[in-house]
Amino acid sequence: MANKFTQKLDKFKDIYRGKNKNDERVEAKLEEKQGELIQLEGKIQEQETLVSDLRKSYLLDQIKESSYLEAKAEFDEMIEKKAKIKEEMELIQQYRQEDAELILDELESYRDKELKEEETKEVKEIKNATLTAKQKYLDELIEQSKRYEKVKGVHGTISSLKETLGIKKSSYVSDTYGSLGLIDIGVTHIPATVDQEEAHKAIQFKQVDSHLKSYVEGNKKAK
Repeated sequence: MANKFTQKLDKFKDIYRGKNKNDERVEAKLEEKQGELIQLEGKIQEQETLVSDLRKSYLLDQIKESSYLEAKAEFDEMIEKKAKIKEEMELIQQYRQEDAELILDELESYRDKELKEEETKEVKEIKNATLTAKQKYLDELIEQSKRYEKVKGVHGTISSLKETLGIKKSSYVSDTYGSLGLIDIGVTHIPATVDQEEAHKAIQFKQVDSHLKSYVEGNKKAK
């Protein structure tokens, strides 16, 4: 990846990280408000029960009206506070949405002005490198098949001579692909080819067959 493109991409990420930091602050504030709301709702339930009991006592002339009205006023104040907290939470959510929209506009604007042309070039280079990697892989298969055929030629020469002399009957010998197309690594068999599923896992999920990876890493350590 070109250094110039990397710098521009880093700036793009910084803009987005700014949004994430703001989201974290907003989320922390919302959690704080939610905690206040939960505590307040518990108190409201207790106060509602108290107000109901005091109203009954007042109507039965067991207490003065002022005691009931005082508790009722406190209950009403709690209800108002609950509505205020909910309103504040809604506003915070609204501000987060507005900020996110501004960030999105900034990201899109920056991409269109600074990244779009180079992004297209970068993707093209990545695709070219991917096909080059495939070409190298196939070239390597050709080289290894040549090496194998040399080894196989020794066995074939001796077997052919034995058959001519009648020492050994003719027997089937697999071709190069039959020997290298599916390689036994002990615990399993691994194909020399890379099928669509393996390519998809590598490209999409950055995953390589665990048996293949372990086998190759084991060989490196053994050398």
